[in-house]
Amino acid sequence: MPSRASLPTNQPTNQPTNQHTNIPTYQYTNKPINKKP
Repeated sequence: MPSRASLPTNQPTNQPTNQHTNIPTYQYTNKPINKKP
């Protein structure tokens, strides 16, 4: 029981942190690089 409560708590906290940091980092690096060439 204590193991299942830790799984769902770690997943939702890691997903939004990785997606929010990957989206702005990828778009900001892709916009200036795509507009130059």
